[in-house]
Amino acid sequence: MKEFKQYVKSGIAEMRPYEVGEDLAGISIGEHAPSEGGMIVRDPNNHEDQYYVPHGFFTENYDPIQSEAMTFGMAVEVMKQGGKVARAGWNGKGMFVYLVKGRKVPREALNNEAHLHYPLEVTGDVQICDHVDMKAADGSIVIGWLASQTDVLAEDWQIVE
Repeated sequence: MKEFKQYVKSGIAEMRPYEVGEDLAGISIGEHAPSEGGMIVRDPNNHEDQYYVPHGFFTENYDPIQSEAMTFGMAVEVMKQGGKVARAGWNGKGMFVYLVKGRKVPREALNNEAHLHYPLEVTGDVQICDHVDMKAADGSIVIGWLASQTDVLAEDWQIVE
C-alpha cells in the first residue's frame, strides 16, 4: 500500500493513491466507483476515518505540498494544521516556527510582565490571541516571532518532522 502525503485545499488533507483492486473495507466511497488516479483521504485527527476522492475532483482541487520549496502561504497552512516549518536557508540547527492557538485565561493567571501591566480593574478572562512562536538554535523559545519580508516572499519553506 502506498504512503499518505499531504495536499493543500482549504486546509491540509492527507491522501494516498488508490490502488486498483485494493480492499476498501472501512473507506467511504460515496457515489463514485473507484478507479485509477483516485485518492484515499484520511482525517488527520482520526486515521481510521477515510474516504475516496475521484481523480478529476482531486486534480481540480488539490496541489501537493512539497517537503521543500513551499511558499510562506503554504507554510502558514501547515502551521494551522499543527505542523512545524522552517526556512531551508536558516543557519541555526533545529530552528522552526509553529502556531500557538489562542485561549482565554483568568486575569489572575497572567504572569511576568503581562500580570504587572494588565489593568488591575479588569476582571474575568483575558483573550490570548493566536500567534507564531519560534524554537531558536539555542533551544530558547521566541514568543510572537515575526516573519521578515524576505521570509514572507521566500519559496524555501520546509515541513519539520
